Amino acid sequence: MNKFDRILAVILAVIAGAAIIARAVIPPDRHVAVSCVFTSNIQGNALYISGENAGYEKIAGIRAQLEDKSDLTILIDSGGCLGASAFAEENSGKDILSLMVSAGYSGMSLGKTDYVYGTERLRQLSKESGIPFLAANIVSGTDTVFKDCIEYNEGGLIVLITGVCDTLPMYGTEG
Repeated sequence: MNKFDRILAVILAVIAGAAIIARAVIPPDRHVAVSCVFTSNIQGNALYISGENAGYEKIAGIRAQLEDKSDLTILIDSGGCLGASAFAEENSGKDILSLMVSAGYSGMSLGKTDYVYGTERLRQLSKESGIPFLAANIVSGTDTVFKDCIEYNEGGLIVLITGVCDTLPMYGTEG
């Protein structure tokens, strides 16, 4: 056996070993059911009104139904729920976030109207509620101001959820 043949044999042995390990760890017949639901621009419409608003209670019910059928259920808001309404702004977004926690939200992307409170208040709201705020494109220097993504690992399946603010915040990022 020459040097090339030995190297090739080692490479093939490593590939075969990796395939055996992968088959044992991740069977080819594995099935992971993922449900991802997103809401958008709720803007204080927190109560269910047939034909008009879903409301957080109804959203929580939909999430519960999906949890029974899924290995992983993700509920994300795509922004615009904390500002632009008297109800949402009455307690600087805190009441809306309490409803979102009760409904089981996994995170939310920030929309431009969410910035009505300024960056520091948004950071505080995220921390107090435990709901990560996602805005991969809002940066200070070279760092993102909020989380750029949420990562889930369910049965070997990796799911990444990211969020971006579609336009520059209408109220600025300082506050």
